[in-house]
Amino acid sequence: MASPSELLSKWQEKQPVNQTMYRTKKIYFSGNATRIVLQNENGPCPLIAICNILLLRGTYNLKNQTYVSEAQLQAFVAESLFNSLCKEENNAKTVADAIDSMPNLTTGVDVKFQRIDGFELTRENEVFGLLEMRLVHGWLVDPQDAETANAMLKVV
Repeated sequence: MASPSELLSKWQEKQPVNQTMYRTKKIYFSGNATRIVLQNENGPCPLIAICNILLLRGTYNLKNQTYVSEAQLQAFVAESLFNSLCKEENNAKTVADAIDSMPNLTTGVDVKFQRIDGFELTRENEVFGLLEMRLVHGWLVDPQDAETANAMLKVV
């Protein structure tokens, strides 16, 4: 089997040049300055969520970059997935499937769940597991929607 760096190199050669760019923002997390990635528009973007976790963990550092490309974000995730191959419990097929699903992570994924952390296993959400990230479903109520906000308070 090829090494993770060889697999990553082969994967990068096959990737189309994607010019989608995202702004970054400098924040302080656990006493350290770091940059996180911001969305271009409101809505789900698992790729950004995964990359922000990797950035907050210190796995990657955007230094003083004020913009980052979608291709660079996908490369961060791909490299992390290939590095997970070094762990015994991960196999190459699972990692390859997760990497093939990365284009879907740019717009959101449809998943079924029974509780906030009970998701059906899909190639897209398997990326979170391979990177040891807990996936939970969250929902924010519009504070101007008083009827729904009050109903949610009664549930909680």
